[in-house]
Amino acid sequence: AIESKEYGLATRLAQTYEKNLDKRDKFSIGYEILPKVLEWNDKLWQVEQLWLRREQQSEATTLFSRYTPTFKKWTLKRS
Repeated sequence: AIESKEYGLATRLAQTYEKNLDKRDKFSIGYEILPKVLEWNDKLWQVEQLWLRREQQSEATTLFSRYTPTFKKWTLKRS
């Protein structure tokens, strides 16, 4: 669900997984579930980083387009 960018589905699956977690024995939690949780955490972190980079680029582009005419006018006045 994360790889196909269906984050709502990923959230619902994680909630269902969490509800059924207490039905498992401690051995399977440590050796089967924990590695998957770490893998999912890494994937979500990577998606978050991509989103943050896009937001920062978008913000920089917006600021650049907003202030370029003002800077251009100021530069023309000075020169």
